[in-house]
Amino acid sequence: MLHGKGTLVWLDGTVYTGQFVYNKIQGVGQYQFRDGSTYDGDVQNGLRHGHGRYSSKDGEVVYEGNWGWGHREGQGELEFVSGARYVGDFMKGVKEGRGRMTYPSGNYYEGAWKEDEKTGYGQMVWQEEKFYGLWESNV
Repeated sequence: MLHGKGTLVWLDGTVYTGQFVYNKIQGVGQYQFRDGSTYDGDVQNGLRHGHGRYSSKDGEVVYEGNWGWGHREGQGELEFVSGARYVGDFMKGVKEGRGRMTYPSGNYYEGAWKEDEKTGYGQMVWQEEKFYGLWESNV
């Protein structure tokens, strides 16, 4: 029986190191996925659930925040190697609700998101211009 701290290695090369509760991956742990990405944080029934940090291979994308049953869920921060950064709400892994996306240029959009797109009331701020209004599918 797996109970307490330990390491589990899958045939595909994925490695989990952390807590087990009566044969379930439960508590706090770290996943190292075969593609080189990692996750450190809370897990429940083997899924990312609670607070944690995901980093893709080579750190191209980093997410830190809340997780729900394996998906980004609730408040979080998503950073890209390009310098772009999103801080806000997520639902089922995508930007949904309110948030702010800051681009490498310093321009930013702040407002409503739906299914990863600017949708609803928001403002886009460029260095010398601003647009306030309703957005639909990023337009």
